[in-house]
Amino acid sequence: MPKAVWAACFDDLDSIQPRDQIAIGFDGSLYDDATALVGCRLKDQKLFVLGLWEHDGSDDWEVDTLEVDAVLFKAFKEYRVCWVYADPYLPLARCH
Repeated sequence: MPKAVWAACFDDLDSIQPRDQIAIGFDGSLYDDATALVGCRLKDQKLFVLGLWEHDGSDDWEVDTLEVDAVLFKAFKEYRVCWVYADPYLPLARCH
């Protein structure tokens, strides 16, 4: 995607309104990275951050999963969410 097209996705974020139809992208990490929820308004592909939780560098840092859940539930109340694309954290022990 050309840089100008990517940058245009973020222009005029004040125009995003409650009840807009959106998709949500989720990338989760429990301990070692960051977790993010990003909204994309479907009519014009404007992107906006719903929530971002970044590793603070400490050895015992962990994403507040209750806070992540609360932001996701709030998005479902505020917008018309049509899709959620998720890459959740799954420990290897649960995959066996």
